[in-house]
This record gives sequence, structure tokens and C-alpha cells, in this order.
Amino acid sequence: MASIVQTLASDNRFSTLAQAIQTSGVDETLRAAGPYTLFAPTNAAFDALDEEERDRLLGNAGRLRQVLEYHILPARLNWAFLIRSTTGNTLQGERLQFTFELQAGGSPTDVRTAYVNRAPIVGREIRATNGVIYPIEGILVPPERYSPQGPPPAKGTPGAGEQPPADVGPTDQ
Repeated sequence: MASIVQTLASDNRFSTLAQAIQTSGVDETLRAAGPYTLFAPTNAAFDALDEEERDRLLGNAGRLRQVLEYHILPARLNWAFLIRSTTGNTLQGERLQFTFELQAGGSPTDVRTAYVNRAPIVGREIRATNGVIYPIEGILVPPERYSPQGPPPAKGTPGAGEQPPADVGPTDQ
């Protein structure tokens, strides 16, 4: 089994993220023992940003580091634990929100779609020696300090800025 950095580098869904992690210096963190949970934007998530916004993000190592650290939790959240959680704290100490759409008539473990700050989690956990990776279809944006609102919706996510569907809600089992 490989580290988070090695796993991302070997999966073509994450080539933009792998380069961004290296450019920002976050690779040093993700090579360490961890454990970590990384909500990993796919190439499609980066491609969904408008070109100017993507270039501005990828061209600013400091801002890129801040955004990428907002995708990392300093703990290993396996799927069974994640679906029983409503929030998690990032490396920066900021809070991410987890919401879930359940199968019709399903129990809290019958998750149809999971979200982190409204960005869809598009696959189950990918295991690494120092944590787990969850592919997401959005770029999580850290909130402005002391914002009275919760975390902003992910960038490049369909419906970003809209409320999640009515049947989306946290599970607290």
C-alpha cells in the first residue's frame, strides 16, 4: 500500500490535484505518518472552475496551500465512521459539514449520495498507508475567518450556492 501522495500520483483522476499538492508544499504533510482523511477534488472538479479562477488558484502557492489544507482532516475517517458524522475539523481547525441522501426508506447506513460542504463524494474511501482519500466533485473553499455563515459551498459543484435537496440531511447516529 502507498502513501496518500503516492496513491494520488498513480491515479489519473487526480493528476491536477497531485501537481497542486506538490506546488503548494502540502505533499510534505501528506507524506507524514498521519493519519489523514483527504477529500480529493478530481480533475473534473478543477476543470469545472472557470479558467481564470483555476489559473489564479493554481498559480498562487500560498492560497493553494490554504485551500488544500481545508480538504484534509487530521484523522482517518473510514466510510462507516463518516456516514455517522455531521462535521469534521480540518488541519486549519475549520469545520467541514457532511450531509447525506439516503435510499428511499433506508436506514442511516443506506447512503445514496454523500456530500462534504455540498460537494458530492463520488467514490468510497481509497485506502493509503497514512490515511484515506475520498474523491469529490468540487473544490472546498475555506470560509472567511469569523464568518457568521457556515462553510461556503464547494466551487465548481453543480448547484453551488443553492441549498442541498430537501432529502439531504445530516445523520447523527
